[in-house]
Amino acid sequence: MAHAAPPKTRRWVPLLAVASLAILATTVFAVGLNPSTTEHLSVMGDDDAVQVHIGEQNRRGTTKADHIPAYRARFDRDPTPENGFLLARLLPAAESEALVLRLLADHPYNPWLLRLGARHHLRARRWSEAVRAYERLVQVSPADIVKSFELRATALAGAGRAEEALWLADRLPLGGAHLRVALTYARLVKLVGAGDPSGYVKRVSQSETLPPGFLASFETLTGGDALAEITAIAGAPERKARMVEREALRKPWSALALLAQAPEGTAGELDLDVAVLLLGAAEGAKLSRVRDQLVSALEEHGPPFLDYIRTGRENSATDELPPAGLAAIHVARALTLDGSERDALLSLARQEDPLRGVPSLAAEELEGKAPRSTPSSSKGS
Repeated sequence: MAHAAPPKTRRWVPLLAVASLAILATTVFAVGLNPSTTEHLSVMGDDDAVQVHIGEQNRRGTTKADHIPAYRARFDRDPTPENGFLLARLLPAAESEALVLRLLADHPYNPWLLRLGARHHLRARRWSEAVRAYERLVQVSPADIVKSFELRATALAGAGRAEEALWLADRLPLGGAHLRVALTYARLVKLVGAGDPSGYVKRVSQSETLPPGFLASFETLTGGDALAEITAIAGAPERKARMVEREALRKPWSALALLAQAPEGTAGELDLDVAVLLLGAAEGAKLSRVRDQLVSALEEHGPPFLDYIRTGRENSATDELPPAGLAAIHVARALTLDGSERDALLSLARQEDPLRGVPSLAAEELEGKAPRSTPSSSKGS
């Protein structure tokens, strides 16, 4: 799973919305907003109130299951689409999807339901259905032109329409050139074989600090070092994080050795995808000190991610991962296994992410190769 300053372990948090006027001006040619659909903009409801409830549901020390009785009772008392969304995001996947689809039949333009419904389509790899959901979403919620672009592009690529996603990326509002969009752009360029990702990212660098984790991912996707001049002033932890990131894709156990010797704070500079990959490698190699550093760097995501890596049981944290995040967590668990189960997870990781991001590339590197363990000389407790 954009950062103007938040830690790299927030990569999967939704992007901030850009200025409304800039987005609305872009909507007409980027998504073909029909004036007749503007009447539905008013159905968005009280977004602030919904966000407050989401914060309560995500409160540290609680699980989604803890909140189900209260939100089921709330929905029974007042069956609004917003209350239905708040309940659905807590439920197991099958029950959640059934509720969302039922509510969408009566409220086809509610953005909360459209976002969750689209995510269910992505999780099931129903790419064409996801494309249609995102097309409707950006018509009623212009902020999602940027905020949901990575997921929309993933759906388009899965449906064999990567060129269309790249065309849309070139027409995003200037103020919406966030880091996640820039990475998505680089992935689309790699898929389509056309475009200039370096120019796009330099445009982002004019308004945002580019973290080393992002740069390592970008360089891996583009096969170059086009942004060296932008990172020349990075400090020691940032430079070491960049080295760890590059090594992690092809030689995760070597990356662990680098991380073990790195300055304090390096784990916190890693991109989330790579931190998850290395968490799996550290667990498989029984490097408890490095593993604990990574769990701490992943903050509230660390313990549930580690639980999935150990058991294969999905939980509230893995439930909300986008396709690239699912690929990362599957590769991480694969690094603790061998045989057919390992190969199946690596194959699944590639299927989850048709945009072929960093975790998918790592799965390609590892698939078909014999599992390796860290040499005893580099082990530590």
